Amino acid sequence: MNCDRCGRPIPEGNKACPFCASGGEQAGDGLAGLVALAREGNQNALAALYEKTYNEVFYTIKSMIKDEDTVLDILQDTYVKAFTYLDRFQGDSKFSPWVRQIGANTARDYLKKKKVQFTRDYTG
Repeated sequence: MNCDRCGRPIPEGNKACPFCASGGEQAGDGLAGLVALAREGNQNALAALYEKTYNEVFYTIKSMIKDEDTVLDILQDTYVKAFTYLDRFQGDSKFSPWVRQIGANTARDYLKKKKVQFTRDYTG
């Protein structure tokens, strides 16, 4: 069976399309169906969540950190955290702001660790 919205095949037994969440509850930002599938371990749903929120999260982090390689590292850490703690996500809120906040917090943590610590050398 193919999805009416995006035309991609819907795996048998799925309640919603893992790519566009069509057919599932459309709470929050429309990603609720994907979140539900991802919680069940559906790898396609995880990939779709990543694809649908990547740009927002990338630019949130990029606004705080200018080094592209560091941004990509933090972006990876963000999604590892988000997908690891997906069971803590409250379905009544929107997924996109939740994952963006994780990205912003991860970037802040990086900046705190990067801050130069000044110490005095009293040996002189």
